[in-house]
Amino acid sequence: MLLVLIFGVVVSNVWQINNQAENSFTIRELEDKKQVLEEEIRDITWEVSTAQSLATVTERALELNLTQPNEIDFLEVGLSTVAVVEENLDISQ
Repeated sequence: MLLVLIFGVVVSNVWQINNQAENSFTIRELEDKKQVLEEEIRDITWEVSTAQSLATVTERALELNLTQPNEIDFLEVGLSTVAVVEENLDISQ
């Protein structure tokens, strides 16, 4: 009878350890999945904010009747580099 009781306790103990190990692996997998999802959210948020920013700039450029330059020349002045405009523009508007 004592032998059966000891066997039952050992089996119960092994079952508990196995169950805890399984739960630990499940938790670890969920933590890994959470990390991946957080990274995806960060990347998507960045893409959305970039797209919104570009859309806003494009919209504002259209409102101001700005046109996209065909060719840009740069001029080095001292430690700076600036874009050179070859057309006479009327900026007194």
